[in-house]
Amino acid sequence: MTNTITPMPYCENPITIPSFEAPGKIYGLTHPDVVKLEKPWQGYTYWMAVTPNQTGNSQFENPCLAASNDGLHWEVPKGLQNPLTGIAEEPLPFHNCDTDLIYNEKEDVLQVYYVWSKDEPVYGEEGCHPSEVRMIKVAKDGEGFKVDSPVAVATSTYRYDLLSPAIVKGPDGTYRMWSVNTRDQGWNNQCNHVDLRLSEDGLSWGEPQSLENSFSQNGYQVWHLDVRYIPEKEEYWTFFSAYKNGGGSDHTDLFFAKSKDGILWETYEKPVLAMREDGWDNDFIYRSTFRYEVEADLIRLWYSAGQSAGWQIGYTENTYTEMMTSLKKV
Repeated sequence: MTNTITPMPYCENPITIPSFEAPGKIYGLTHPDVVKLEKPWQGYTYWMAVTPNQTGNSQFENPCLAASNDGLHWEVPKGLQNPLTGIAEEPLPFHNCDTDLIYNEKEDVLQVYYVWSKDEPVYGEEGCHPSEVRMIKVAKDGEGFKVDSPVAVATSTYRYDLLSPAIVKGPDGTYRMWSVNTRDQGWNNQCNHVDLRLSEDGLSWGEPQSLENSFSQNGYQVWHLDVRYIPEKEEYWTFFSAYKNGGGSDHTDLFFAKSKDGILWETYEKPVLAMREDGWDNDFIYRSTFRYEVEADLIRLWYSAGQSAGWQIGYTENTYTEMMTSLKKV
């Protein structure tokens, strides 16, 4: 990594994260979400949900898991079969994208959330296909893993709603899910907004509350986001990608925002990471995930990005203090 004028340093070389392999297929990776556990689960402290992808073909996306003990070196644990849906034939007549991951301490399981959507060009049907958030539970099974069948937990009437769901269990025990609604327009929509849903169990979700007037980035359309509750700050934090008004999600920057209640968000004019002229991440900075280590005041950021060579994931870090100092310098 080399320091730059951006609030977070760029990662000069992406990290290697395995997903699943198929003969003759070359995959990139995107939509990472990382959890760090207080004690190892199945021998690993860090777990990441991620989806393979091929540039221009979302039908290659499918939820996968990888694990690590330092957040930098990742592997697929022995006995775990990716993709978690059990479907590896490509391309699919639908796609499974935008993974999010939580650890359910009460049940001692990983819960992998993702967006399922039909792909109209394959089906050849007219009209829109509603999207839905599905969830897969991954549990211990002796020395291996038990992977449950996916269940739908939230559904929308729009094809491009519920994008990039970010699920957090708040300090009051209530689950919160932020997602991006673009209605039926998708990747270049010009009236995106964030919705918030609540749940008592992470399975049954209430009606969406629009945050259109309380979560926005001036001059940009909010795209993909990840959210964490930071107990030491008593705040919700998010890193989110966004594209300039008039553009689309093939050219995005990464921003930071924070909130006391998860509804009213404070944003900053300067991107945390912006597209640059060269490098593996010079085309778009996409869905990213992070952890905050309070003892070192350190933000660890895994960000998906890409260029013509495809989708990859990089790692970078900076102190919260230094990042905020840079963000406030316009």
